[in-house]
Amino acid sequence: MLFLKSTNVTIAFNSEAKRELAEYFSMVGINLDSIKTHDDYLRTRKKASPYFMEWLSLKAERWPENNGQYQLLKKALFD
Repeated sequence: MLFLKSTNVTIAFNSEAKRELAEYFSMVGINLDSIKTHDDYLRTRKKASPYFMEWLSLKAERWPENNGQYQLLKKALFD
C-alpha cells in the first residue's frame, strides 16, 4: 500500500511511496505533496504514464549488477 485514504477523501503517501513515486511524478512537474485526493493521484498517474519506461530505465540503473534476476529483468524490459 502506497497511500492511506481517509474517510474525507484525502490521501497521504507513506515513506515508501515517496521514495518510489516522487521521481516519477516530478518528470511531469508534479510534487507528490500536491496530490491530496485519490482522483488527483489517478490524474497524475495518467499524466505521468508516457514517462513510465524512462522512469523505469532510471530505476534500473540503480539495480545491482551482480544479481542475475535484475539482469534478466533488464534484458526483458530494455533489449
